Amino acid sequence: FLCRAIVLDPDWLRRVDPRDLFATPQAYASVAEALEGRLAADPLDVQAKLLLAYLRFHDKGPSYAKALVVEAAQAKPDLEEARRFLETLER
Repeated sequence: FLCRAIVLDPDWLRRVDPRDLFATPQAYASVAEALEGRLAADPLDVQAKLLLAYLRFHDKGPSYAKALVVEAAQAKPDLEEARRFLETLER
């Protein structure tokens, strides 16, 4: 879903705050921590990096998110979602 939104809608990043999708702040934090654990186990998982960048954009800011997206783009240079995500962050 996220990768499709990145490609189709240039304003996708700011349309939905992911924290609003969880019943509690603890549930949101748990998902973010699980993604961080996933990346610790597999630092080249670009899909997990993009999802974590989306989550962290809303709680840690664009600089944090951009660092994750740049890592994803470096790991998989032909990934259109990473390129589009970076374009969105630069708006």
